[in-house]
Amino acid sequence: MKNIISVTLISLLLIGCSTTKKKHLIEMDGTQNIDVPKWVYAPQSGCNESKEICASAEGENSAISDTNARNSLGSIFELNIKSNFLLEKYGYSNAEASVLTERVASEVSETVDVVLNSVSIKSRFQKDGLSFSLASLSRLSAAESLREEIKSLDDKIEFLYKKGNKSSIIKMHLLFDKREQINQKIIVITDNSIKTEMSFSKISKLKYVKKYGNRIIVKAVNTVPRTLKKWLESLLTDSGYMVVEDSNIDFIVRIKYFVNEEFMKVKGFKKFSFSIIMEGKNNNGDKLGIFKVEEIGTGRTKQNAYLKIKKKLQDQIKSNLDKINLQ
Repeated sequence: MKNIISVTLISLLLIGCSTTKKKHLIEMDGTQNIDVPKWVYAPQSGCNESKEICASAEGENSAISDTNARNSLGSIFELNIKSNFLLEKYGYSNAEASVLTERVASEVSETVDVVLNSVSIKSRFQKDGLSFSLASLSRLSAAESLREEIKSLDDKIEFLYKKGNKSSIIKMHLLFDKREQINQKIIVITDNSIKTEMSFSKISKLKYVKKYGNRIIVKAVNTVPRTLKKWLESLLTDSGYMVVEDSNIDFIVRIKYFVNEEFMKVKGFKKFSFSIIMEGKNNNGDKLGIFKVEEIGTGRTKQNAYLKIKKKLQDQIKSNLDKINLQ
């Protein structure tokens, strides 16, 4: 009997040791990934959170994982940034607002790209044929770069606002929208914003200020498309001017329109260069300012080519309207 009990106890002990050993091997075999750095699945754990922003990513090799990690870090800005600027609230149509907002978004992306140039790869890790990279961005250097951009924008806005020209309202709206979006990026990095006394509504109020009068006439010097002239008159009206047809005026806007056919190899299609020259004058005929915009368009006909680049020309006119220097 004693022998049976002894054999049973020894068997149970062996089974227990075997089970414990098997469990230990399973844990060490990767199910808990104890050999994988924590930053692979928790990027910020591999960085000093108060000084850095981090992101991790994987790839087939280190070059790909480095690129993916940099892109992931860049997306942190986009995921946290939402512009509350609705141009429609300030007299722009849906189509105009869409074009202007798209332009600002493109410029902001360029600014972010400059900031992301300072991203460094802090760590790398390889496992099971995959590469992992940890990308790091210094909060201090990123914030400094964005602050310099906001300072430059504030200088431009203040300069135009002090001049008080209605023709600069659109330009100021674009600059201020860009400032707002970059400011939100600074908040992501530092949790603090850069204050300003300027606002969209303050800029918009310039259209109601009668500094030297606001009666204006638009003159087509050559064969300007009728729709283009009407659009320009509407743009000036939205900026606070009164478009008139009589001689009792404060300002004159002269517009010239040129089209030249360019060489194109593709049969059945034509290429044209479109250019518009706008000039501002006072009621004495003195030149105040001038600018020129150009676009290349292709199509089966001149009209077809023009329609394809029409919005681009209009966008350029809006961005340069302040150059005709009307009060």
